[in-house]
Amino acid sequence: MILASKDTVSKNISRENSPSGVGVGIDGLSVTYRQRKKLTLALDDVSVNVGHGELLVLLGPSGCGKSTMLNAVAGLLTPDQGTVTIAGQKVFRSQQPYINLASNQRNLGMIFQSYSLWPHLKVWDNVAFPLKRRRLESGEIRRRVGAALELVRCEDLKSQYPGQLSGGQQQRIALARAIVGEPAVLLFDEPLSNLDANLRRQLRDEIAALHKRLAFSGIYVTHDQGEALSLGTSVAVMRTAKVEQIGSPEDIHDRPASEYVAWFMGANIFDGVVDSRGLIETPFGRFETGRNIPTGPARIAIYPQRMDIERADVGTAVIALVKYLGTSTEYTIEANGQTINFVTPSNTITLGVGDHVQISAGSSDVFSFHPNNSETFDESLPAGNATINSTV
Repeated sequence: MILASKDTVSKNISRENSPSGVGVGIDGLSVTYRQRKKLTLALDDVSVNVGHGELLVLLGPSGCGKSTMLNAVAGLLTPDQGTVTIAGQKVFRSQQPYINLASNQRNLGMIFQSYSLWPHLKVWDNVAFPLKRRRLESGEIRRRVGAALELVRCEDLKSQYPGQLSGGQQQRIALARAIVGEPAVLLFDEPLSNLDANLRRQLRDEIAALHKRLAFSGIYVTHDQGEALSLGTSVAVMRTAKVEQIGSPEDIHDRPASEYVAWFMGANIFDGVVDSRGLIETPFGRFETGRNIPTGPARIAIYPQRMDIERADVGTAVIALVKYLGTSTEYTIEANGQTINFVTPSNTITLGVGDHVQISAGSSDVFSFHPNNSETFDESLPAGNATINSTV
């Protein structure tokens, strides 16, 4: 990454810093925490490669291990075993010869959820801080800081203090500080979580545009599915210390490898039975999958936005709740003790609480999973945990 100017930065960022073609390599990484004499496994033998110019999003609920993985790459914690490589250089190795470089020796930049700006320093000095620590010449510092502030559109804020800025402005300054040192890799630890919804969308789009312009290698941690799908060139869905599935945003959303991935991406999950014709009978309706799946019990997943609904004279499925959400309306439907949601643009249908309904969906929108192990019936997708030797 060469911060010569806003026009030339996109041509030079991190390409010269990743001769191996891999921005970050994580191999067999395991981390345990000791709390009150109890060991908790936070990462369990995870292996992932982040390709040069790729932005990998780690997606999952709290406690799944995504921030632990990010902190292990950053050098903010010491793994029990494994190897971490950044731009072709091993920065951590548990085996002999042991390697564990300090964070400031790993050639990376990090953007935190809490901004982490020095309150007593002006914007210019906050951005210049890492360069001054490296004792660069004053002319080089001025050039790089000016280019970084221009890139995040904050040139006019250089004389302000962080306390005088909005949350969005502070996060832009934190981003400028992260890129000013021209790192090989950028790490994002839920950087938008403290912002309101509108500002979060705006900053998300700006980060996406910045990645497109600069083509940096990076890892981005979030629990927000929309952020993951819109920002990541690849997404890794995590579950209890492992990577459940890794792939493109389209693969993760449209080809979930397990019931857990489908559920976390927002799909309805309910029970059904596959008959001899390959049709799935459920309390909500009958569905086709377009796949050759065995007869018997199955778990079904369908996204709320990809279903159709119609009024039924009789049936087991009944509307239990209607929620107006502005541009859309969400219907909660109950049947035989199971509950699903259906979302449609507002004012397109007239149904109310207590109405009997029937649900339908196209075969490509119906996902089916083994009832015992929750793995997909689709043999073209990986079964079980997809951690080892996953490459992005």
